[in-house]
Amino acid sequence: MWRMVPAEIEAQVLTADAKKSGEKDSLKSVTSGCLVSLSNPKVILFYVSLLPSFFPVANLTGIDISVLCVVIFCSAMVSMMLYAFMASYAQQQLKTAKARQRFNRVGSSFMGLAGVWLLSKG
Repeated sequence: MWRMVPAEIEAQVLTADAKKSGEKDSLKSVTSGCLVSLSNPKVILFYVSLLPSFFPVANLTGIDISVLCVVIFCSAMVSMMLYAFMASYAQQQLKTAKARQRFNRVGSSFMGLAGVWLLSKG
């Protein structure tokens, strides 16, 4: 409860800083986001373990690898942009204290129900 006001002020400052940075930092931001996404250990495990079962690794050429990299990059960008749009929508919807309170109550209800379900399963 005591952290609520400072956290809200920090969020406003971060939003203002993001608006100031402009378009010159957007390519840098997209590149760093993509690198963070692709360096995720779960993603690396997917590429190393599951992806070779779909492609004959011994027969891949340079062009095939390039096309595969472009497809992977585009799919990562699309999924990350969807997350960004959903986060932006949630930020707009949760501007009022009443909406945040309702959101927190629904979320805590689901967590409580999950705990009850786990306890009932033994």
